[in-house]
Amino acid sequence: MISVLVNAYACSPHWGSEPGMGWNWILALSKYCELYIITEGEWRDKIEEALSSLPQKDTIHFFYLPVEPWVREICWNQGDWRFYYYYRKWQERALEQAHQIMRQYPIDLLEHRRIEKVTIEGNEKVLSTAGGEIFKAPAVIVATGASWRKLNVPGEAEYIGRGVAFCPHCDGPFYKGKHVAVVGGGNSGIEAAIDLAGICSKVTVLEFMDELKADQVLQEKAKSLPNVEIFVSSQTTEVVGNGDKVTGIRTKDRKTGEERVIHLDGIFVQIGLAANSGVFKEIVETNRPGEIVIDAHCRTNVPGIYAAGDVSTVPFKQIIISMGEGAKAALSAFEDRVRGVLG
Repeated sequence: MISVLVNAYACSPHWGSEPGMGWNWILALSKYCELYIITEGEWRDKIEEALSSLPQKDTIHFFYLPVEPWVREICWNQGDWRFYYYYRKWQERALEQAHQIMRQYPIDLLEHRRIEKVTIEGNEKVLSTAGGEIFKAPAVIVATGASWRKLNVPGEAEYIGRGVAFCPHCDGPFYKGKHVAVVGGGNSGIEAAIDLAGICSKVTVLEFMDELKADQVLQEKAKSLPNVEIFVSSQTTEVVGNGDKVTGIRTKDRKTGEERVIHLDGIFVQIGLAANSGVFKEIVETNRPGEIVIDAHCRTNVPGIYAAGDVSTVPFKQIIISMGEGAKAALSAFEDRVRGVLG
């Protein structure tokens, strides 16, 4: 059974201006999921009483966690966004579930290692770690993912998760009715602006270059939206906040040198992804952005080395795609072993 972590602030039977909306979601989820409801106590009795008559009541649990003030504000103010998933707790539980599954198979799980060097000795791939360990195998699947490119300006690191975001699909609903900026004028940035325009009151696009890099059809769509404004030759110099959350962004006009602060509620950084492929770049073929080049079966140009997910050239960087690519890479490695390709 899938476990879901739910913020009690979003599931009161009489929540906000639309009674029962979040509550209906709770009732629906409770039929299929094991619910862990976060509460500070004020609604526990009401919710527990309302759920007590359900046949699935034994799979509904309550526990106490201090709710960060900015999270509480989001839950109260963001209209239709009814659930806030506590990512850290959820990740811990999901990771533990993954470990439990792997323990059922003859798999050695080695954590907290950093691969610093990769070499090839005959048919063996040799991986050396920072701690001095050496691992050898005929097949290696690289699934190291990618990282969002950051602006590397003052204030960015301090406000990640408190106004600075990288995924408009994940975090966009938090900013319903708010003013946000999208930094980046490529396809991903303009697509993000178009998506966010349907949620936010205003979207400001900031592009460093003198013109947008996105496809013309995307540019025309963005420019047609009444709540989207676009500034080119605009360099982001600082993320401004009040210590609790983002309140603005400082920019500099690259042509005139003029600086200004745009007051807003959130910033979406859309300047691309950086594949975590550095240690493999001298072994396998990579493209200009650093992605490992693969064929339709996740094979690289080196027999016995496969790549899956965001680190590879597979289009669309989504979790569900990466999961499928991981399965594909494993099947390809198995097939190559059966055929004797791996030696």
